[in-house]
This record gives sequence, structure tokens and C-alpha cells, in this order.
Amino acid sequence: MTEQGANKITMIITHNNTSSAIAEAAEELVDDYVIKPFQASSLVERIQVLIQRKMFPPRYIEEIRIGKQLLLENDFH
Repeated sequence: MTEQGANKITMIITHNNTSSAIAEAAEELVDDYVIKPFQASSLVERIQVLIQRKMFPPRYIEEIRIGKQLLLENDFH
């Protein structure tokens, strides 16, 4: 994943809440999956959480990003 890709936030807003749709979104690296209807305040809160998570990822997530980038660069050390 490029640095630019790590900074993108992807959110799906839909009325489809089936397990298969949610699983498919997870496979596509979607950051959040919001089911309609929702309140604007809850959407704002979720976006704020996503931004925080992107700006200050847990160490585990940061290590995964580093590993993915190394794989893309064929650096297997």
C-alpha cells in the first residue's frame, strides 16, 4: 500500500446489511460500513473516529502497513 493509500478513508453507506455484503466490504479494505437510516451526529462521530485511526494507527496496524509495503517492493527481509 502506498503512503497515499494509507491516508485514504473508504466508507460505504448503504441499506444492505446482509452478512455477505459486510464481508465483501471487509475484503475490499473498507474502513467503515454504515447502514441506513442513520443520524447525522452518529455519522460525524464515526468519521472522526476513522480520521483519528488513520492519523494515529495502533502499532499492530502500522506493522501490517509496513509489511504490505515491503511485500509490494519484494523486500522479504
